Amino acid sequence: MTTRKAKEEYSALIDFEKQREIEKRVSQYIQANFSFVVFEVEAQEKRLELESKIISTISMCEECCPSSDWLGLFSPKEKISKSGLWLINGLFKEPLSDEEMQQVKNLVTQAAGINGFLE
Repeated sequence: MTTRKAKEEYSALIDFEKQREIEKRVSQYIQANFSFVVFEVEAQEKRLELESKIISTISMCEECCPSSDWLGLFSPKEKISKSGLWLINGLFKEPLSDEEMQQVKNLVTQAAGINGFLE
C-alpha cells in the first residue's frame, strides 16, 4: 500500500480498524519485549554507510536466524525469507569491518550509558 496506484486499487479491501488494532498490538509487544538504544552519527554519509553495513552484517550472519514461525519465511521476496530480515535494501552487501564493529559497539555503549539503558 505504499504506491498511489496500490492505494487506489486496494484501499476498499482494507479493514483499517483491524489494521490499527493489529499495529497497536504489535507496538505493545515490541515495547514489552524489546529494548533499543539510539546512537548519534553526525555525518549523514557515515550514518548511511553504517546503516547499510549493519544490515549486511546481520543478513550475512550464519548464527542469526528467525524463528520457525516467522511470517517473513512466507514472503514472496526471496531476500526477505533468506535473510530473516523484513527489508530488502542493504542485504548481503559489505559487512562491518572489525574496526567499524568496534566503533558501533563504542557508540552503543556510550549512548546506552548516557541514556541509562546499559545493563
